[in-house]
Amino acid sequence: LAPIGEEVLFRGYLFGSLRRLAGDSRTGIMIAYGVSAMVFALSHSLAATEGLVGLLVPSFLIGLVFAWGFDRSGSLIPAIVAHAINNGVALAALLMCINNPGMCPQI
Repeated sequence: LAPIGEEVLFRGYLFGSLRRLAGDSRTGIMIAYGVSAMVFALSHSLAATEGLVGLLVPSFLIGLVFAWGFDRSGSLIPAIVAHAINNGVALAALLMCINNPGMCPQI
């Protein structure tokens, strides 16, 4: 459910609103991408105590990709599917590290 809720909020509402305000302005469109991706990254980093930059950069880039998918398709479905796949891969990696601690680096 998290990918659906987050995509509705970050891409559907935030990016969509900023994108409409930007109109055909190239600068405005870039600002819409950047602001929505940064808010997405910050929201995923608020609880981080270590490795903040290592979390911000990939989250920001993922936010840009999800916004691009929404902007190009006009639908939230590509962003929701990509978000769900990303979360699934992260969960699988976490479960593998919990069940096989010797396979994962100590961070």
